[in-house]
Amino acid sequence: MKTMKIIVVSLIIPVFLSGFLFSQKQEKDREMYEKAKEFIYQKNWNEAIKALENIGGQFKESRYLDESLYWLSYCMVKLADNLVDLDRQLEIQQEAIDKLNTLIEEFPMSPWVDDAKVLRIEIAEHLAHKGMPEFRRYIDEGLLLEEEAAAALAEEVEAAITEEAAREEEKAAALAKALEEEAEIQLRKERKLEEKIDPELEIKLVALNSLLSMDQEKAFPILEKILQDEENPRLRKNAIFILSQSKHAQTIPLMIELATKDKDKTIQDQALFWLGQRREKEAQDALISLYDKTKDKRIKGKIVFSLGQSHSKETGDKLIDIVKKEKDPKLKENAIFYLGLKRDEEAILFLIEFYDQTEDAKLKEKLLFALTQSKSPKAEDKLIDIAKKEKDPKIREKVVFWLGQIRRDQVLDILTDMYAQTDSIRLKKQIIFALSQQIKRERVVRQMIKMAKAETNTDLKKQLIYMLSQSKSEEAMKFLKEILEK
Repeated sequence: MKTMKIIVVSLIIPVFLSGFLFSQKQEKDREMYEKAKEFIYQKNWNEAIKALENIGGQFKESRYLDESLYWLSYCMVKLADNLVDLDRQLEIQQEAIDKLNTLIEEFPMSPWVDDAKVLRIEIAEHLAHKGMPEFRRYIDEGLLLEEEAAAALAEEVEAAITEEAAREEEKAAALAKALEEEAEIQLRKERKLEEKIDPELEIKLVALNSLLSMDQEKAFPILEKILQDEENPRLRKNAIFILSQSKHAQTIPLMIELATKDKDKTIQDQALFWLGQRREKEAQDALISLYDKTKDKRIKGKIVFSLGQSHSKETGDKLIDIVKKEKDPKLKENAIFYLGLKRDEEAILFLIEFYDQTEDAKLKEKLLFALTQSKSPKAEDKLIDIAKKEKDPKIREKVVFWLGQIRRDQVLDILTDMYAQTDSIRLKKQIIFALSQQIKRERVVRQMIKMAKAETNTDLKKQLIYMLSQSKSEEAMKFLKEILEK
């Protein structure tokens, strides 16, 4: 018991020293944040902006800082949309991008970073379309990194809950270094090409962007000529972005031509990307047809990504078809991943059915991850079912991790029962970590206190005490004091 007291003291002294002041400040910033959210629900953008700005100004260490920066930018965009004054509208949108940049740079590990990048691209597209080409750099970043980021996210999450985590991190570091070196080489090439750029042609592109919104019939042939005849890759990259904004009847045929016949792989990739952003059935049919015709796995991979960006039934059906028939495991896995992101009922039901049918352990892991991304009640029910019935210990550990993200009392009961029934120390540690993801819930705190009181394994008891010390809960502090007083 003396050893346990020492452990508890080392864990909770910092908590006691800061607990009361922290809770007072936390209460005030929480109230302000909740008030801001109320204004957002009421679409009172001005008042929401004031409240969110006050959080950043008054509470420098608030746990809501990253989230409030995102919603502040969102409210600014909504406010700008309702303004008649174009100059003021553009000014507010630029301020919104500055706030998003602050979130991305100062809170790189925040769960709001990905949403911030998406919103930043949306704002940048609007600003670029209004004749401000300097904001296209955010769109270019999205084009280069979006697909890699999605795949990297999947790998990172999976690596964090498997035995091979350390090796995966080393691979990721090596890959990042290789990508950095490749990007540096490409940057040097582009800098050399910039010296040869015709300034008049670059000005012509800016003018062309504006002309396209006013008279597409006159602007489109010029744009087509640049894409077909211009040798400079940077200018062609700018031109294909302008093309992606066009509503001209020949836009999609030209994109298809660039995607299939252009000698520059970057232009091919961007053409495929922008086809995936189009809502016209013609664009979706083109992607499906290109997938069936090409044997190039790289292009097929880009098409799967673009199909995943569309929300149409046809593209969803094609992804399902790829999962069923594609022989290449990587393409099949990617199609599963993007089906999970679609979040429509047909896709979810297919993923559930396919999970029950397959015996492939690796595919099961991919299907499990896809189900966690769907945010569907049916998917959550399936995860609960897997936790109860799955015999593969590796998969069971992963589903425990994801159950920790679901805020349902049924999940808490299942995790508690699993903890009581298993003899696996490894699985018990995974369950404790999963429960700690909801440590702000009083019911979770009470359950973890019960587990800590009953636990006889020193390592598990230490883990439970540590997690409880992070809760800032009065009930948890009372329990820790009781240990010290024994």
